[in-house]
Amino acid sequence: MAKPFLLLQSRPGNEEADNEYEAFLKKGGLDSRKLQRVRIEKYGVPDIRFDEYAGIFVGGGPSNASDPYEKKSDAQKIFEPQLLKLIDRIVEKDIPFLGVCYGIGLVGTGQGGVISDKYKEIPGIIPITLTDHGKKDRLVKSMPTTFSAITGHKESCEVLPPAAVL
Repeated sequence: MAKPFLLLQSRPGNEEADNEYEAFLKKGGLDSRKLQRVRIEKYGVPDIRFDEYAGIFVGGGPSNASDPYEKKSDAQKIFEPQLLKLIDRIVEKDIPFLGVCYGIGLVGTGQGGVISDKYKEIPGIIPITLTDHGKKDRLVKSMPTTFSAITGHKESCEVLPPAAVL
């Protein structure tokens, strides 16, 4: 059997976390055997052996990477440093990774970019066009060159991390 993916979730509500998990299953063409999940807002970030997974996902939620420390929830103050260390390992080992909302904010912050609300988005559907780099990326290269995505993010990447490509 092929390796499963791992979804790390920080959504505090059971219904919201379940809905996010179901969306990853449906939109990822996966079943529950192919997508394991950990509720990090309850249990923290586990010690992850990368060789056990096809890739790692970090979902969204109410947490913002750009919020000042005093605005972060007690749970976020615990799991965020753990996630930042994990993301450093993911980048170092070039592990397949997809961060959505909060997940990508952490990548930007942890890898030296600037995450802010400067380019926050209103909810809607917009076309996304892959760059030449995107067309070669092993995670998204099989996607259409242009596809629709749902927007509505509270924060954005104002400055890319030094090692990132658009």
